Amino acid sequence: MTTMNARRSMSLPSILAAVGAPAGSGLVARAAGWPWWLVIGAVVVALAVVILTQRRDLFAPFLENVVEPEIARPHDDTKRTRYTTLLWLLVGGSLIAVVLGAGQWGWAAFTLSLGGALVYQGAKVHVPRGRGRAAASIAVGGFLISLGANFIAGALAGQTNLDKSMASVETNVMQLLGLAKDIKIDTAAILAEQQRQGALLQEFIESQKQPGVDPSSVPVPPDVLAAAHALTKSKDARERAQAAIVLKKWDDAKKEIDAFNASPVEDEVFRNKTIQGNYYYAQQRFDEAVTPYEVAFALRPKDWRARNSLSITLQQCKLGDIGTNLRRAIGIHKGSLSISDLAREDWAMTQNNLGIALGSQALAGEGGERARLLGESVAAYREALKVYTRDALPQAWAMTQCNLGNALRDQARAAKGQDHDRLLGESVAAYRQALSVYTRDALPLQWAAIQINLGVAQSDQARASEGGERARLLGESVAAYRQALSVCTHDALPLQWAATQNNLGNALRGQATASTGLERARLLGEAIAAYFEALMVRTRDSLPQDWAATQNNLGHALRDQALAREGSERARLLGEAIAAFRQSLSVYSRDALPQDWAATQNNLGNALRDQALAREGSERARLLGEAIEAHLQALSVYTRDALPPDWAATQDWLGETLRNQALAHEDSERARLLGEAVAACREALKVYTRDAFPQDWGMTQCNLGIALGVQALGSEGPERCRLLKSSIRAFRAALDVFNRLHFPSQHEHVSDLLAGLRSLYESSCCASGPDGVPFDDIPPAE
Repeated sequence: MTTMNARRSMSLPSILAAVGAPAGSGLVARAAGWPWWLVIGAVVVALAVVILTQRRDLFAPFLENVVEPEIARPHDDTKRTRYTTLLWLLVGGSLIAVVLGAGQWGWAAFTLSLGGALVYQGAKVHVPRGRGRAAASIAVGGFLISLGANFIAGALAGQTNLDKSMASVETNVMQLLGLAKDIKIDTAAILAEQQRQGALLQEFIESQKQPGVDPSSVPVPPDVLAAAHALTKSKDARERAQAAIVLKKWDDAKKEIDAFNASPVEDEVFRNKTIQGNYYYAQQRFDEAVTPYEVAFALRPKDWRARNSLSITLQQCKLGDIGTNLRRAIGIHKGSLSISDLAREDWAMTQNNLGIALGSQALAGEGGERARLLGESVAAYREALKVYTRDALPQAWAMTQCNLGNALRDQARAAKGQDHDRLLGESVAAYRQALSVYTRDALPLQWAAIQINLGVAQSDQARASEGGERARLLGESVAAYRQALSVCTHDALPLQWAATQNNLGNALRGQATASTGLERARLLGEAIAAYFEALMVRTRDSLPQDWAATQNNLGHALRDQALAREGSERARLLGEAIAAFRQSLSVYSRDALPQDWAATQNNLGNALRDQALAREGSERARLLGEAIEAHLQALSVYTRDALPPDWAATQDWLGETLRNQALAHEDSERARLLGEAVAACREALKVYTRDAFPQDWGMTQCNLGIALGVQALGSEGPERCRLLKSSIRAFRAALDVFNRLHFPSQHEHVSDLLAGLRSLYESSCCASGPDGVPFDDIPPAE
C-alpha cells in the first residue's frame, strides 16, 4: 500500500502516467501507423503540457498575460463565467452527439471537451487553499484528454471494439478516483500546515506593533523563521510577501505587494493593504504605513487588528500634526474597548496601548491636563494587568509593568511632597516586578532597558532625599546604568549605549554633589568621561538634540569641577563649561525648544556669574551683565503661571547675580541693584514654600538674608536695624531646614553668616530703644 509520504512526492506526470497507462499504450501502438507530422505534433503538444504544468515559473509572464488571464485577474467574474459556459456547452454538445450515435468520434469529442473543462476548472482554482481539488480536477481532465486521443487513434486505425475501450475506461477511472482521494487527503495536510505557518507569521508581525518598539530589533523565533522560509515558495503572493517582511527582504516584499495591490475585491483589498502597511511598519516608515492601514480600517472598522494597526502607527508618526494623531489614536483605542466580542487578551493589549498613547499626550500638556492624562494612563495599565498576569502571560505582564513604571515616574514629576515620593516608590516597584521576568540571560535587551528606567527613577528619588538615603539611591542608580551597559555596548547598540552613558554621567554628578575632597573630584571626573563617551555617538550632525542635551550636562559637570579648583585651573574649567552651554544653545532655540533653551540660559547665567567673581573691574561687570541677561531671557519662557518652580529658581539665581553686580557699583546704582535682588528673592519665595520645596525655600532664604545684610551696610539708623532684623530672620529660617545632621556644610555656612550679623546688629544698637529686640530673640521668618 502506498504510504502518505510516497503520495506527497507524486507529481502530475506520474499521476497521468498511472491512470492513463492502458489508454496511452494503445495510443502508442496505433501511432506507429500515423503520418510522421501527426506523431511529431502529438509529441510537441505533450511536452508543452508537461513543461507548462511543471515549470510555470519559466512561463509566468506568458501564462498570466496570454494563456491564463483569468488566473492573473481572478476578480474578472464576467470573463470567467463566459469561458466556463463555453466549455460546458461543448461538453453538452458532444454528449448529445454520443447519444445520437456518433461512434468513437462522438466519444472522442465528449472526453476531450470534458477533460478540457476539468483542466480549466482546476487551473483557475485560487491556490493554495484549493490545491487538492485543483490537482484532482487536472488529473481527471488530463486522463480524459488522453482517452479522447485514444478514441481518435482507434478511429484513424479503423478499430471498432468500443466495449474493450470502455472496459479500459472503467478500470482507469476507478484507479484515478483512488489516487484523487489520496491527493485530497495529502493536500489537506499541506494546506493545514501552510495555514499554520501563515498564522504564525501574522501573529509575529502583530506582536511587533508596540509603540516605542523598533520592529527590526525584535528577534525572530526559530519556528517563525522556519515558517517564513517555507512560505517564500508558497503559490500565494500574499504569503510570500508576509514571509519577505519577516525575513526583511524588502525588495522581494515590495515586488509581491505591487503585483497584487490592484485588486478591487473588498476582501482582497483589505488583506493587500494590511500587508502593505506591515511592509512599511516593519521598516519604521510609520508615516507611510498610515495610508494603507487607513484603507483597511475603512473597509473593516470593527476589525480589531485593523484598528490596532492604525492606532499604534498614528502614535509613532513623525510628520504632520502629532497632537491630532495622538488624539485620534486614543479615540480608536477607546472605541476598540467597546467591541462586544473582543478577546480578553486583545482587550488587555488595547488597554496597554491606550496607556502609552495617553502618556505621550500627557507629555505634550501642562498642569492639570497633564496630571489627568497621566492618571488615565496609569488606570489603563492597571486594567491590562487584570488580564496580563505573571502566571498566565509573563512577558505581557512584565511589559505592562514596565509601562506602568514609566507612567508612575512621569506622574511623580508632576506631583509634590508625599505624593511625589509615593509615586516614585510605586514606579521603582513596578520596574523590579518586570525584572523578575525580564532576566539578563533570557531577555537581555528588555532587561537592559528596564535597568535604565530603574536608574532614572532612583535618580529622581535621590533628588527628593537627603544624606545617607540620597547617597544610597544614587549608588543604586549608578549600578543600574552600569548593568545596562554590559548589554548596551557601543558596537551592538550605539544609541542606547550613548543614552546610558549620558544618564550615568548625571547620576555620578549627583553623587559628587554629596561628596567632598578627592571623592568628589573622582566622581566628577568619571561623570565628565561618561559625557565625552556619549558625545562619540551623539554628534551634532546625526543627533543634534541629544548632542545639545549632553553638552548641557557636560557644562554642569565642568562648572562643578571648577568650583573645587582655584586660580587658572578654575578659570579654564569655567571657560569650558560656558563653551559647552553655548554649544547647546546653538541647537536649543527659543522657538523650537523653548524650555530646553530657557534651562540652558539659566545654566549659562550661573557659569558666567562664577567666572565674573574671579575677575575684577569692567570685565567682572561685563560678565555679570551677560549673566543677568541670560536669566532674564529664561524668564521670558519660565513664567509663574506656566512653570512656577522653574520661574522661582530663575528668580533666585537672578537675585544672587544682581547682588553680586551691586557690589561692583556705588551709591544709588548699588542701592537699585540690591533692591532688585531682594525683590527677586521675595518673588521666588511665592512659589518656594517650606512645605512644598523645603530645601529650595531654605536656600532662597539664605540668599535673601545676604542681600538684606548688604543693604543694611549701606543704610543708617532705624532702616539699618529693620534690614538687619529681616536678614537675621531669613538666616534663622534657613537654619531650620539646613540642620547640622543632614546638611552639615550648609548649616556651617549659614551659621557663620549669622554670627557675622550679630556683631553688626549689636554695634548698631539695634537691641536697645523702643523697637529694639535682643539678637537671640529675633524669630525665624515664616
